[in-house]
Amino acid sequence: MNTTFHVNVAESTRLCNGVFAPPKTVHEEPQNDAVVTDACIRCKYTDCVDVCPVDCFKEGPEYLVIDPDECIDCSVCIPECPANAIYAEDDLPEGMEVFLQFNKKLAPTLPTISKRKAALPDAEQWRVVSHKLSGLNIAL
Repeated sequence: MNTTFHVNVAESTRLCNGVFAPPKTVHEEPQNDAVVTDACIRCKYTDCVDVCPVDCFKEGPEYLVIDPDECIDCSVCIPECPANAIYAEDDLPEGMEVFLQFNKKLAPTLPTISKRKAALPDAEQWRVVSHKLSGLNIAL
């Protein structure tokens, strides 16, 4: 059985090799399928940036965030993070809901990062530390 799909290319996002993602659904509140959480703080591994087809990662001094207005909900970044800092919104661990606001608020204020960089020098030491958000001077 053959199935034919029709994609409106003008309203889609080209991913790679001729593959297109459907246009993002418009919501009153932007949907953010992928959320960077506490584990990224003071590590800043950027493996996720390399696989993002739409450059939705933003770079802070000690962390990354995902711009919910740019993310196309493809989730390819989630398994790439060596610190397991990225979750689908529906899979956020209990107590991590604050990172929805963290990503949403900071993304517009930070520059886009589109190429992998070295992690922070002491990333391996910080990788096992939890509750790092309180160490940042950021009002949410």
